[in-house]
Amino acid sequence: MVLQCKMCAYNVQIPPGKTFGICEACGSVAVLPEHMAKAGQVEALMKRTMLSLEYDEWEKAGDIVEQALNMDSENAEIYVAKLMAETRSSKEENLSEYGGDLSEYTSYQKAMRFGDAELRTRLEQYNAVILERRQQEQAEKAREKEIAAEIQKQEQTKQKKTKWRAVLMLAPVIILAIIAVALNGAPGSNQGVAAFERLLDLPYLVEIMENNENVSQLQGRGLRLNPAVTIDGRRTHSGRPTIPGIFHGVMFAYELDGQNRTLDFILIRGADRFDGIEIDFDDVESMISHFSQTYGVEVGQVGTSLHFTLDDIGVEIRQDMGISVITIRREQ
Repeated sequence: MVLQCKMCAYNVQIPPGKTFGICEACGSVAVLPEHMAKAGQVEALMKRTMLSLEYDEWEKAGDIVEQALNMDSENAEIYVAKLMAETRSSKEENLSEYGGDLSEYTSYQKAMRFGDAELRTRLEQYNAVILERRQQEQAEKAREKEIAAEIQKQEQTKQKKTKWRAVLMLAPVIILAIIAVALNGAPGSNQGVAAFERLLDLPYLVEIMENNENVSQLQGRGLRLNPAVTIDGRRTHSGRPTIPGIFHGVMFAYELDGQNRTLDFILIRGADRFDGIEIDFDDVESMISHFSQTYGVEVGQVGTSLHFTLDDIGVEIRQDMGISVITIRREQ
């Protein structure tokens, strides 16, 4: 088909299957009349689409944009308008505020296919903003999840300590009710007192816990203990020095599993010194420094209560009703 150039009146050859041709004389573009009419209709539909998007009329905008695509199925701008309707974006730049990946939409893929370099760059930038924001949100959610898990862990630890504290607070009452005279040798026996004094040495206590020593083994160390008493499902043996000035009392608690007994914890109340240093709750920093430097452990602190782990054995030093309480416990 041949059209006359409107600029120079030169005959312009329209190639088969094309809707326009280039004038060889002046370089102007000659467009088939029927195509010009269709282009005008598409332009009118696009204006209506953009107006509907501006007023958040998403479904209406989608219906109108489909009419435009029926007339020009390779127009990238129409696919951008369709993408805006699908993502409920009133303006093109608002595409970057969408919560999902734009590249998952067919309209995005076709806009990238038929669009020029400038349009493709714009769409890629919108999607890059979205993906970066999603990564940040995922990182924040992961951090929130970690914090929630840590809070839950701390709460479980707190509940566990509360349970143990209830047991340990009850134990001295029972011990004092049972112990009239501690049976660790004749009154004034230096050998019996020395056996109890050794309990104020942390490595010595850890050794007993790690060996899971039974009552016979403890008595072999010179400790004379009272008959067993059941407290909160545990068999406990208690004792105290016959000469005041070491500590008020000690308790060894065993967890029962059939015929098996596991040394669960050792409790010492009323000690003024432990592991060669003075127990001073007005100067907990000195105690923290001692255990950190001596054993290379990280010492935790809650108020005046100290706790740390040495060779899988938990150690807690706290104050209860004005006296010290030392607990050596097997970690779960």
